[in-house]
Amino acid sequence: MFNVRVRGIYATAITRLCIDWGFRIVQPTKAITDRFKLTDLRDPPDITIKDLESRDGILIIGLHKAVKEILEKLRIHFPEVIVLKCLIPIHSIVKGVIRDFKNGEYIVEVKPGIYGTLRGSFKIGDVITVSIAKTSFTRDSYLKLSSNLWIRGKYAYLIQDSKVIISRHIRDSNIRKELSSLGLFFKKKGWSVKWRSSAQYANILTLIEELKKLHEKAEEILKSSEKTPYVELVDGEYIAKVIFPSTTKIELDKVRSEVTPTIHKHHIYKSSGKIGSILVDFTEKILNEFNIDISRNLHEFITELLKQRSKVEILHIKPQGKIIKLTPGSIVEINKEKLVLKREMAGGGKYDGLNINKEEGDYDIMEVKPDEWIITHNYYSRNGVLRGKYININTPPEITYKGIKYIDLIVDIAILPSGEVKVLDLEEFSRLCSEGIIP
Repeated sequence: MFNVRVRGIYATAITRLCIDWGFRIVQPTKAITDRFKLTDLRDPPDITIKDLESRDGILIIGLHKAVKEILEKLRIHFPEVIVLKCLIPIHSIVKGVIRDFKNGEYIVEVKPGIYGTLRGSFKIGDVITVSIAKTSFTRDSYLKLSSNLWIRGKYAYLIQDSKVIISRHIRDSNIRKELSSLGLFFKKKGWSVKWRSSAQYANILTLIEELKKLHEKAEEILKSSEKTPYVELVDGEYIAKVIFPSTTKIELDKVRSEVTPTIHKHHIYKSSGKIGSILVDFTEKILNEFNIDISRNLHEFITELLKQRSKVEILHIKPQGKIIKLTPGSIVEINKEKLVLKREMAGGGKYDGLNINKEEGDYDIMEVKPDEWIITHNYYSRNGVLRGKYININTPPEITYKGIKYIDLIVDIAILPSGEVKVLDLEEFSRLCSEGIIP
């Protein structure tokens, strides 16, 4: 049984699922403790689950086996989620080979075909020991490497640094002073301590014992004569990103509603921004305390807020996690069935798939239907002559008070004025499916 710590806007739904799947919830927030009538267990987590920065999904970090098990469960229950797995766990210590020098940095191959950048003074071909300072989720971007090593414990990292670092999540000033003093006592031979948030719950003897073991491991690494490339000397923390399409967010609403009163589109509005989050909290407070459901009024109010915007935001999320802001549009039509936007196109370049030059004065009539897996772009000249259609295949769009948001599924269809139809990007789609990113 793995210990799981859960935070963020999906916490109630994810906690419900984790309990059902046999995981043990540790260090719960007060809200989670009350909702699930949990014992306030302070044991260190094997994995932590929290919001992605965009709030459109979750980040899972911790022991590889535990992360893998959670991902398997999520994929079974929500087969449409997008999953990004780190190439190498963060803070792993590996043997890499210096392959090149570009733009003031060395290019280090840490696994076959996986590269990172490192500053320092080396020779091409050197086999060196490095720590993964920042991992990557795709092979087309470099990892960030460091010569300063990190060795992971449950309560602390032993790091090659000059100062003691304490997690910002430890706020008690007395505990911070105690940890600072203990860290200084164990600061020796170029090693220092970074205290993890779980350290605030452990007794002093447990912390001392862990630091002793971490120092022993550090000595083993420094004495190692291993020269074989790609060997992983110390395992770090595995990271996965799970991006939720609108369909998954709505399913998570249903899971959450088994625990506490929850309105339809709770997670869609919660992930849309501060205003959406506040409106959801207010609506559910009335539902919980007075048993009055005003969610219909909320949906109508969200639509009115959107109508008041001069330009509607369009967030196009790539499966690799990159968020692209498309040229915003003004509302032509909006109702329960669809949203129609007009986007003014700048001249220059060509329309994807159509191989037609963009001209000044062109515009796009963009048709968005919240329950469909496509968005249709109708490109017109300034004189209103149809220049072509472009059908984007994507997850059902989320319509919020700011605009629309969806996950692009790579494959697109272009329809030329002649009637010729082209299906685009099938190879990239197949590659992402084979990598397990798109299910």
